[in-house]
Formats: sequence, structure tokens, C-alpha cells
Amino acid sequence: MRTRTLLLAVRGYIVVLLYLQVTLLLAGFGTPILPWGVITVGPSEFVDQGIIFVLEVPGLLGMYLVNARRRLEEHSLVEKAT
Repeated sequence: MRTRTLLLAVRGYIVVLLYLQVTLLLAGFGTPILPWGVITVGPSEFVDQGIIFVLEVPGLLGMYLVNARRRLEEHSLVEKAT
């Protein structure tokens, strides 16, 4: 699979989760309130936010892997050019 395709897929995954996080926050209050904690949003919303946060971990790992792959590809292109 091409690196650009992987990058777009991972970015899309992260954007969807970020959208869900903001939607959950705005649905509860209408405006963001910091800090995001149990006292601020209540236990059920806090669990929802925790699940979304945990789902973002694979997205962040995917970005790390895509960036590492891009670095390797750039390094191999530089070696071929010289």
C-alpha cells in the first residue's frame, strides 16, 4: 500500500475521532469547559471521552509508522540519486 494512501487513511481516522470528541463535549454543554474531567462532565460522559481517547492511540501509532515509512522512502530516494 502506498504511503500517501496510508497517511490519508490515518488522518481520516484521527479527524473522525476528534469530531466525535468535540461533538460529545458540545452536546453536553453547548460550550467547551476545561478541564475535561469527571467533575465537569459527569461519569457517563467521562467514560465516553475515555473510550474515544483510547481509540485515538492506534491513530497516533499509525501516524508514527507512516512517518517512519516516509523517512525510509526519502532516504532510499536520496541514496538512489547519489
